[in-house]
Amino acid sequence: MIYLVSTLSILLFIIFFLLLKIVTVAKQAINTCNMAMATLTNADLEDEEKEVIIQRASISLLKSFISILFRSLISMAVSIVPILIFDQLDYVKMEETYSFLSRWDVIIVASLIVTLLYLVIQVYLSTRARICPSK
Repeated sequence: MIYLVSTLSILLFIIFFLLLKIVTVAKQAINTCNMAMATLTNADLEDEEKEVIIQRASISLLKSFISILFRSLISMAVSIVPILIFDQLDYVKMEETYSFLSRWDVIIVASLIVTLLYLVIQVYLSTRARICPSK
């Protein structure tokens, strides 16, 4: 039963991580950083122009940070739901589940499985895109 609740918890975290587009927001933050660095090294811009652009970039990065933080918190909160349900139904104690999920071997195996699934999906999608290009 502990395997089931742990798997459900991990799957819910991954699903909400993807649904909430955390990676997309992180990529936008990286692009903002790159744009800010390009602005700093642009010799064609005046210092005042650079300062305005950098200030806007810093506000954008702060917004991205807050967005990533809250999206991550939502993903984590949703992943706790099956643990709480199984605990309330007296199937598996919350402490046992957390103890199981905190073991180094479980973390490594879960990380490997998630990574392999991600790679398989990426290969599938790229192969599919080559075979059936969109209009």
